[in-house]
Amino acid sequence: RVLFRSQQIKEQAEELEEQLQDLLSNEIEENMISIENDNGRIVIRIREKGSFDSGRASLKKSFIPILKVIADRLKDLPGKIVIAGHTDNIPIGKSKRNIFQSNWDLSTARAVTPPTGVAFVN
Repeated sequence: RVLFRSQQIKEQAEELEEQLQDLLSNEIEENMISIENDNGRIVIRIREKGSFDSGRASLKKSFIPILKVIADRLKDLPGKIVIAGHTDNIPIGKSKRNIFQSNWDLSTARAVTPPTGVAFVN
């Protein structure tokens, strides 16, 4: 059977989405992450609840095994991995201003944290 490249990518994405949903079903049920197939792109949304404490950029230790499962599934796949940081909805208080000037700074710090966490557990 001959498939066009775009069809192959779409089928690989569907298969990967199913595998990740099976592997991470507990975390999905606990609303720590969600997994979506966006037209052949797998989008893994990591909820703040599971990964970061409010106002912090360091990963929760309990989240590192989850991140390792995600990294192990993705490491040998072709394509790009884009990591985007998000902040929480609580404004940065005065006590954290010496670390983060704004929620934007917190978002940036969170965006670069996962690769460090993955490198740490590999």
